[in-house]
Amino acid sequence: MKSALLFMLMLLPSSASAQMPEPWVEHAFPARFGQLYALACADEAAFGRSWQGPVARLEASGWTSLDRVPGPGRSGSSLWVDRAGSELFTSTRNAIVHYRDGEWTRFEAPLGLGYSNQIVSFDSEHALTVGRARVVGWNGAAYAAYDPGTWRDLRAIAGTAEDDLWVGGQRGAVSHFDGETFERRNIETEGAVTQLWLPSADEAWAVVEHPAGVFHWDGERWSDRSPSGENVRPTGVGGNAANIYAVGNFGVVRWQDDRWRDVYRFEFDEYSMPRFRAVCATRTHVIVAEMEDRAWMRELPE
Repeated sequence: MKSALLFMLMLLPSSASAQMPEPWVEHAFPARFGQLYALACADEAAFGRSWQGPVARLEASGWTSLDRVPGPGRSGSSLWVDRAGSELFTSTRNAIVHYRDGEWTRFEAPLGLGYSNQIVSFDSEHALTVGRARVVGWNGAAYAAYDPGTWRDLRAIAGTAEDDLWVGGQRGAVSHFDGETFERRNIETEGAVTQLWLPSADEAWAVVEHPAGVFHWDGERWSDRSPSGENVRPTGVGGNAANIYAVGNFGVVRWQDDRWRDVYRFEFDEYSMPRFRAVCATRTHVIVAEMEDRAWMRELPE
């Protein structure tokens, strides 16, 4: 029975590569890059991380490969970059890894870090990520664990400053740190929060899986802002305060006039893998990345 089901799934037609309309410009991933699992934007460039460790930089001229994330167990799907594009942080199982001056430095962690959780930094020496019922901080010399006020497994973290930090995880668990205490701001969902994104200090967006959805915090409450359609699975939200995009197995949509408007939509079935994985914005461009093959770039709309 199991082998018959696998055979049937193998017969499902594979979806063709996306062909985004003008003014979107296509940029194929570097050779042997693999599948993209994280995307982060600086002022002048975007950076992508493959699950198996390759990292690359995207500018208007295309992708440039950086050195692979070092060490054993380099798999991961987190990436943070400063606005200058000179320093990056990523996490792997049991380590935080820092990129500066063209070189990666790996800091082993005794705290059981996961490899699929977000990471954030507010300066060149400090980084924060999350795990089960903990926020893990690296201060350039040592690790410390902080209690976020929940026993849930946490996967998402974002912030605009050390006194404006958000974490999220299982069953809609969300907490906000104001510099002194964590305050619970849970989302009414059975799903797990996999991404938090803050376009400004006044609002937050969250991506949730199982069941999939997108939620928005307006300063007082969360509202369901999931794209319409059956079996829609959003995987990323990003851009800037004036240009908010969501991506997933359905394509790319943009938030305008209190609703999602299609940028690029295509036919898919409930077994479709997420074709688009992530989205972010530089100072002048928005970039959406497919899970395989390529990313697309265009100037930010006026």
